[in-house]
Amino acid sequence: MSPVQASILEAKPTEYNPLKLIGADRLPTLSANASLGGSGSPTPLDGTWSVGVSLNWNLFDGYLRRYQDGEARATARSSVRWLCAKHTE
Repeated sequence: MSPVQASILEAKPTEYNPLKLIGADRLPTLSANASLGGSGSPTPLDGTWSVGVSLNWNLFDGYLRRYQDGEARATARSSVRWLCAKHTE
């Protein structure tokens, strides 16, 4: 990486970083739910209730992540080249 490219990348951290956004999709998701129901009776023991927790982790996605990583890296390289070209004009 040239000094111009390095200075452009260090000058202002980007708010939109596709590589970090892709990484967030790889984490497992945790969901929780609860419900309480009743039939109109005055005692709390006559009602029904349920509680649940779910943990989801996508282990295989047909190499989608690999291609998304490649696309994000290509976009970042293209952006750096564009910025360098604008900087040298």
